[in-house]
Amino acid sequence: MEKAMAAAPKDVEFNVNWRPFFLAPADSWDKFGPDARTQGVNKREYYEAKFGRARTEQIVPRMKQAFMEAGCGGEMTMEGMTGPTLDSHRLITLAEKHGLQDAMVEELFKNYFLEGKTICDPEVLVAAGEKVGLPDARSMVEDSQAGLADVTAQLRAGQGVSGVPFFIISRDMQPRPKRITLSGAQPPDLLLEAFEDLYS
Repeated sequence: MEKAMAAAPKDVEFNVNWRPFFLAPADSWDKFGPDARTQGVNKREYYEAKFGRARTEQIVPRMKQAFMEAGCGGEMTMEGMTGPTLDSHRLITLAEKHGLQDAMVEELFKNYFLEGKTICDPEVLVAAGEKVGLPDARSMVEDSQAGLADVTAQLRAGQGVSGVPFFIISRDMQPRPKRITLSGAQPPDLLLEAFEDLYS
């Protein structure tokens, strides 16, 4: 997305908003043990439980290749733990109110994909929030109701989305706004083509 935005005409202004999506329901983590919701599950163990060992061995190299081609600043790691993402979504939603959403998402992506940190760990979330300058990050993370209503509303608005990434590219035009949706990872040239369609 960033490569496509950089290649767009300079007079085009973008406003990027990140929205929540859960790949797994909260109670699905309970089968991994009583601490899985707060301490996470080994990434490879989780993938093998979900997809099987053979398919995991096919998926992981493709994910690493796509990550490298996207120019994400390093090599994707399978080290560390995965887990529920509700608290990280709450933090992202609250960061949006302070104009820090993009920075918050970038930091969490780096924590999880590059550094192998566990983003359901409250201390990891607090540290990420403080790093990007989010006021009162600790109180936000520790208050389980903070941002919850916003996350719930955004999930409701996104019903029908079945996987990520999912792009909603729109242009507010009166009387009829234009909108394009794309499901799955997309190359920059296809995203740029979508931008051009909206501005044609």
